[in-house]
Amino acid sequence: MKTWFCLLLWLIACTSPLLADDLFVTSADKFRSAEETAGAGFFWVDSSTGRTWKLDAAKPQWVYCGQPSGAMPGAVGTYLPHPNKSGPGIFILNTATGEGWLYNGTAWQSLGIPVETPAR
Repeated sequence: MKTWFCLLLWLIACTSPLLADDLFVTSADKFRSAEETAGAGFFWVDSSTGRTWKLDAAKPQWVYCGQPSGAMPGAVGTYLPHPNKSGPGIFILNTATGEGWLYNGTAWQSLGIPVETPAR
């Protein structure tokens, strides 16, 4: 019995470094930022859920913007923010499904999933 217990402890000690990388996620990987090109401030996005905040540089304070409709929790890096260079807000893309959303500063708009159109 003592041999089995020692073998179990040895096995746990050998495999714990392999499992540790999956258990801990640094906040640098989990949260991503994108510039607010239509004003001062930036967006801060939880890349595992799509939850989004905007830093209002005029006040300064965080303003919760919600999350895209239908966004389900996923792995870190699932939801990536991109600045909207043609107006206010931010684009968020789901790297797992290809779905995209636009937050225009007041509401979320689904952009759907890109589909391939036949060449004419």
